[in-house]
Amino acid sequence: MSNLYFQLFQLFHFFDCFVIWNRVFIISKSILFGFRRERRTQMNGLFSQHRNPYILIFNYAFLAMLGCITALVFLPRPVQMHMEAIIWDHPMAPISGVIITILFFLLNRNAVRSVFSVTNEKKMGSPIRSNAAFSRFMPVFPVYYLVLIIIFSFLAFYLYSLRLDSLNFWDDEYLVVKAAEGYRQTGSFYSWDFIRGEITSHKYERAWPHLWLVSQSYKIFGVSEWSSRIVSVVFGCLFVFSSFFIAFYFTKNAALATIISAIFLLNPDFMYYFRHTRMYAVLMPLFFIWSMTVFLTIEGRWCWLESRWGTNKFFSNYLNFDYRFALLSLFLMVWAYHIHVISLLIVPVTFAYLVTMAIMFRKKKYIGLSLFLIIAAILIYLFLPTNTIIKFMTNVISLFESIRPIFMKLMVQKPFFTLTNLMLLSGSIVLIFLCPDNLQKKKLVFCLLMVLIAIFFFMFMVDFHSQHYRYICHAVPFAILLICLTYVTILKVFRNRFIFLVGVFLLLGSQAAHFVRGAPFLYHGARGQPVPSVAYATVRNNLAEGDVIFAQYLRDYYMRGIPKDTPTISLGKVPQDFAKPNPYNFKRFFKDVRQYKRGWVIWDKYKEYHVHPKVAAYVKTLFTKIHGEGVDDTNVEVYFFDEPMIKRAVFR
Repeated sequence: MSNLYFQLFQLFHFFDCFVIWNRVFIISKSILFGFRRERRTQMNGLFSQHRNPYILIFNYAFLAMLGCITALVFLPRPVQMHMEAIIWDHPMAPISGVIITILFFLLNRNAVRSVFSVTNEKKMGSPIRSNAAFSRFMPVFPVYYLVLIIIFSFLAFYLYSLRLDSLNFWDDEYLVVKAAEGYRQTGSFYSWDFIRGEITSHKYERAWPHLWLVSQSYKIFGVSEWSSRIVSVVFGCLFVFSSFFIAFYFTKNAALATIISAIFLLNPDFMYYFRHTRMYAVLMPLFFIWSMTVFLTIEGRWCWLESRWGTNKFFSNYLNFDYRFALLSLFLMVWAYHIHVISLLIVPVTFAYLVTMAIMFRKKKYIGLSLFLIIAAILIYLFLPTNTIIKFMTNVISLFESIRPIFMKLMVQKPFFTLTNLMLLSGSIVLIFLCPDNLQKKKLVFCLLMVLIAIFFFMFMVDFHSQHYRYICHAVPFAILLICLTYVTILKVFRNRFIFLVGVFLLLGSQAAHFVRGAPFLYHGARGQPVPSVAYATVRNNLAEGDVIFAQYLRDYYMRGIPKDTPTISLGKVPQDFAKPNPYNFKRFFKDVRQYKRGWVIWDKYKEYHVHPKVAAYVKTLFTKIHGEGVDDTNVEVYFFDEPMIKRAVFR
């Protein structure tokens, strides 16, 4: 009898386990294949890849790998930098990641095509615009997206203006401040001497539209760190606001455009320029908008013009462009060029785009415009040999003389871990071939050419003495746009709401991690950033009559108020290419010191390499240190000397 009970117990236990495991299977299936059933018509070819178990395993293995690599962004910065060094020092790691990403898209090509088809056919409902003229070049979108992007813009103003005046001017900001104040005082772009209160002979009109804007801010708010940088803050808000419309146009997905705007909002690399008084804050939104108008010029349609000239074959074949955006593009080109010459990146991009379209679609208008640009370039080169653009090209172009891979790394350092970004950017190449809509395909080609040509141009052709992010900051938004589009396409291939939501949170979380990690730098200054307002105050308060000031690039803004006749002597500088030593050598320095007998010696710690080594050694050995390394954290080396400290030096 007991055996019978035991057997019945085992039977019920087995049935109970079967029910439990069946429930687990159902839940797992719902997670894997979505929380709701989709109509068969909406799933056309979407799950065809799941019929092959090997592809299914590969897909989820790829997703797991992508998640693990992406999670590296949450590790401590030293660990993350070590991982990046390993990856970039061993090329097989990024190459393998790129190959696996391309293989994923090729194995799931039907699903990817269906994702694009669903995106193109999806109705947006409650459009903000019903104007047919507007919808010809900008798809309609629900009004709540506009509300959201306005909120983003106000949030951008708060984040970009927070503690805006807490940091002293730094590096090239002084060039802008002095030139803008010179324009405010005299109406000409000459640097202003804040000590003597007069114009200098140094002309500085680089990025003059930005200088003009800063000078207008000075007229309203006076000269300060806040009034100098508020111009950049405003353009940062414009960038965040306009990025939604540009991203929406290139992706036709309002939700994705909102995510991209949020990523731009929290990008610490962008935020750095939107909190500094430099022309790059103006260049980024201007170039982003200009690029869109160039694309609309080529691919747009002016119905009014078509109704009058559409029957003309020559017009239809060669001249069917949107000339409204052509005029707007020319207007923006003038301002962008005067902001920075690197904005002319759009010229080779446009030419490469036209050639690519001529090959892909064999349309006469692409061929004709390509030939026109070639002829125009030849004429400019022949008849304008002294043109500024030609001078710039001859000075900085050095084809394949040196390779600068840093620009590749800078292009893909946000929003995920660098390897993830590189994989996703390479995946966007495959998306071009899988996209069923020709216009969407053209948009992807345009964005990809912007990124690839920028990388090629700065890696192999342009020889700037400093390999800095600022030279490619205007092209990075296109890389982020493609990375986000590729990433969201991967998530949509699985057609699983849980996976999609987790993936989106991971995307936003990755960018938030970058922001949190960069916040101390943005709001409290970089390690080693000088604080001249403190260091210079000591000199200003203890300056005696007859004292001389030796300085390597004196920050005269923080010396305002000292006697106008105070002698100041520059310690000189080393040329950017380090081809020659500092001309202000020790012999000249010692002669000046013996002449004045008392004074101050100042240089920023991070600029010490400009000071002649013998001069620096002499000052450190014999003069009294007031500020700098070992004394405080101002990062400004300040020394005092008087006649008893002046001794002859014997250098070994």
